[in-house]
Amino acid sequence: MEVHKFEETDQKWQVPGKPKNFGKKQKIVLSKDQREELLKKAYSINYQHGLIIEIGLNTGLRVNELANLIIESFNPYTNSIFIRTRNGSKYYAAFKTKTEKSNRELQIPKNLSKKLEAHIGSRKTGYIFRSQRSPCYSKRSLINMINKYANKCKTIPSWQTELGKWTKNIGFHCLRATFCSFLVSKNLDLLGIQNLMGHQYTETTFKYIKQIAPVNFKEVQKLLKNMNDGVSK
Repeated sequence: MEVHKFEETDQKWQVPGKPKNFGKKQKIVLSKDQREELLKKAYSINYQHGLIIEIGLNTGLRVNELANLIIESFNPYTNSIFIRTRNGSKYYAAFKTKTEKSNRELQIPKNLSKKLEAHIGSRKTGYIFRSQRSPCYSKRSLINMINKYANKCKTIPSWQTELGKWTKNIGFHCLRATFCSFLVSKNLDLLGIQNLMGHQYTETTFKYIKQIAPVNFKEVQKLLKNMNDGVSK
């Protein structure tokens, strides 16, 4: 599957028909045009949904981490979001991060921090994002939400499932893969990407990088040739 780098603006991304284990092993990375249209669609229909997607694109949070964000985990003065294991209270359920490394601090842009602060308003505790039927969103509801908006986007291509149905379902994990792609495009080192993604092992981070930014062996050969030019045999 062809994937986009974070800064690409072309619209040639395609997914082969009847992909095997699509969305689980493959990393979908949204182009700039696709991100902009996705956010525009979401914000125009439901402001909170747009804010959720924008937070996901700018932090790479796992879907359960985003669903379980509480007001106390956000610091508007430092534009920071903290992901921590926590005990439950009468306002929210207990939450356990996936691994020890998943406990981390993430920075968000100042303008996004202002949006989040305005969304929270005068509330002092509880979940940041509340659904109509429960105090917070479920993982499934967030996945369904992003798929709904993706299917409205012209820049996101359709593909055919194994059952023959045409769809644009990209899943929530694509926001995480897109964030990782951005870090790779800015040449952040492997350990830095690992810390921001909350991976326990560097091997997990490398799997992302290997698929998002595959090695160009011709370029490697050129680099090695330049390195060895003038070196005595």
